[in-house]
Amino acid sequence: MNKRVYQINLCEAFGGSEVYTRFFSLALQNLGWQSTVIVNTKADHWNSLDLGKASLVPAANGRDVLRQMPNRDALVFSHTAIDGFLGDALAKRHRYVGFAHQPLYLKALAPFRRFRMVLGVSEYVLASVRAAGLDCYARPLYGVADVDRVERRPLQQLTRGSEFAHDRSSLRGRALGLLEPMTSALRAPEVYHRRRGLTLGIVSPLVEMKQFPKLFSIIAPIIARYPEVNLEIFGSGTASAVQALRRSLEPLGDRVRFWGQQTDMRSVYGGIDFLLTGLPEREGLGRNVVEAQMCGAAVLAVHSPPFTETVLDGKTGYLYRDPREDGGADFERHLAGLKEGVDLPDPLAHREHLARFTLPAFTAEVSRLLNNLDHLVPSGRHEFTPWYRPPQTVTQTLQGI
Repeated sequence: MNKRVYQINLCEAFGGSEVYTRFFSLALQNLGWQSTVIVNTKADHWNSLDLGKASLVPAANGRDVLRQMPNRDALVFSHTAIDGFLGDALAKRHRYVGFAHQPLYLKALAPFRRFRMVLGVSEYVLASVRAAGLDCYARPLYGVADVDRVERRPLQQLTRGSEFAHDRSSLRGRALGLLEPMTSALRAPEVYHRRRGLTLGIVSPLVEMKQFPKLFSIIAPIIARYPEVNLEIFGSGTASAVQALRRSLEPLGDRVRFWGQQTDMRSVYGGIDFLLTGLPEREGLGRNVVEAQMCGAAVLAVHSPPFTETVLDGKTGYLYRDPREDGGADFERHLAGLKEGVDLPDPLAHREHLARFTLPAFTAEVSRLLNNLDHLVPSGRHEFTPWYRPPQTVTQTLQGI
């Protein structure tokens, strides 16, 4: 058996699927498989990620991708849903398997129908795959709390970075991306110190799918009533996303601070009491949720999948009712309890729960997966359904997104 696989990740931006590609590569390596990772030439973050012994190959277009693998019958895992010529070619020629890193509700399904099997990163994602009528691996591949994904170094002081992730596809974005580091260099570095009181933290890209402005439009006025509760934001986003978030946080005034995207994740999670998640509908798993718990930080999240898969309510964090349903009353109940001195949850006391999100557990799951792929053959050309419309219950859940 040829123990070689090919991974494709053509995203330009850095996010959860890129980290997932890293620990999937490490799991394959642990199982004795050689892995070639084909990435977008425009993505500049790959050299900072440790992919183990995997080969990293940049590709400028679809033909470049195909040139990196045999003509037929390769085992190919794609972290990107690929349409058009390249998607057709991969489906016709190869044993083509794809990851769904987010739920498929309201997504175009044509690229996913090309996969011989879809892999979900949570039960929540798998439910959406099954609802779409797609073949899927029966078990979720949860992944790893990968806090050491960047080169390991001693715990360091956190200093403020830019909260803006400029769109490099536009001339304006490229110009701002060049100018901002120059202006930042003229300022004295601002070092992170935890403030007195309870520290909530966002550790996430500031992207639309997280729905932070919608969440804070409800809970920011509640937090404002508790003067010793502070919010620290570790992440970056486009100018429009950051502006929308700032508007929703106006009730908190100077109790909100932005620190930009950070690389020393242990120091980040060690500097907060609770990780605060966004709204759940578009989340695939919530990598930051499992990372926070692995570093000893508890989690405050909406009581809904996928967070019900990753948080032990009352033990590794607290799950509160969706504030769109109760105006934030349950969130305030938890916040008031914390302010009154209730002991904080201790995630590190729940080793069995945390063990589900380690590299050994993930490697064992990948081994089971590979044993289930022997029957796969290239699938040939498909007829595609261009869109999948979710059941009415899901539509109601997603109203207003």
